[in-house]
Amino acid sequence: MAEQPPSAIPSTQKQNESLAYGRGVWISYKVDFRSRVRSSLHSVARFLRIMSQSSSEPMEEFNGLKEDVGFDHVEGFCTSLSNLYKSAATHSIDQSRWKVTRISTFKSTGGVQHESLVVEVVCGRVIVYLRIERKLHKSGIGKLFSRRKSSKASPKTQTSDDSDPSPDSTTYPRDATRPTPTRPTSKIASDEITYSGVFTNVVSFNGEEWVDAVEFPEGKQLSLPQIAVLARCVNSLGRTYNLVSENCYWFAHVMVETAKLIQPDFKPSTDSRISKKKRGTWSGFLTTEKPTPELIEQAKFTYDRKWEAFNKDIYDTINNENSEIYQKERQKRQEAERLIAEKEKQEKEERRKREEAERLGAEKDEEIKRLRAELAASQAANGANTVTSSSS
Repeated sequence: MAEQPPSAIPSTQKQNESLAYGRGVWISYKVDFRSRVRSSLHSVARFLRIMSQSSSEPMEEFNGLKEDVGFDHVEGFCTSLSNLYKSAATHSIDQSRWKVTRISTFKSTGGVQHESLVVEVVCGRVIVYLRIERKLHKSGIGKLFSRRKSSKASPKTQTSDDSDPSPDSTTYPRDATRPTPTRPTSKIASDEITYSGVFTNVVSFNGEEWVDAVEFPEGKQLSLPQIAVLARCVNSLGRTYNLVSENCYWFAHVMVETAKLIQPDFKPSTDSRISKKKRGTWSGFLTTEKPTPELIEQAKFTYDRKWEAFNKDIYDTINNENSEIYQKERQKRQEAERLIAEKEKQEKEERRKREEAERLGAEKDEEIKRLRAELAASQAANGANTVTSSSS
């Protein structure tokens, strides 16, 4: 019997919500009406609080996966992330807020024993599972690699049918140079990313085995855009599907090994649920060309260049004088400078008034002193005259 893959581990927040949502309110007619109303209002407030928490989860990065973009899905996801970070409304989102904590390899237990990756990404207490895999594009053979019909997917899980052509109305710019098979046995590869917040929506309990996993400790994790750029790099290294070379085994192997080079402080998972079956094999036999260390180094080199270009494109867009973001930031700076200048002007005016008041106060004090001196002198003179008159 196949070993069970790891079950989803709900976050503390979701556990608390599941305990709170749907909890009945005990209403006893022995309790006064005011207490019953207060209890009902408390339950309504708790429900609204739960709903507001769930709607504020940091899921903007995954909006791109709601569109079926066909064989260049990896490219489309990278484009959607880039557009997100370049948008005036969302450019302040931290690119590294989603962390890759584990990359697992799963093998189908039947058919051609298709392999796929499940990447666990975490943001705070929210967990999302990405399924990244290589399939065949527009090919009947690709149906053998399909885990389930798209109708079984949850509303939050994007899937695509291998046999369906890619829609021309996609929201992402498509690659102008579509790959052309170079061998009679080659087909166009479809490297896809699907996601869900529920583990069982991306992995079948009965049809797949957990055969490998690497974990990344706190502070040594890849970010979500890094794993997306890596998938695009591996796609660019082999854009045709060949049964004996650039297949699903090849794609998963290059992805995992290159991720290890990007973040070398990984550690192999010791989870007892991992099967003893080897990745990259069919029924225990290595039936395909295993990627060479030189290819992995090339993938790492390609990744470094593409990751630098990914960030440079975002930086250049944000800092372009004609961009909406730059204009808004300049307006913010100008407004801040205006407020500072206005405050300085106000402080200067207040200081002038204060100094003027102090000057007038000093003059008044001097005038009072002068008048007192004159009064004292006058009184002294009058006293002297009085004494003289008395003597006479």
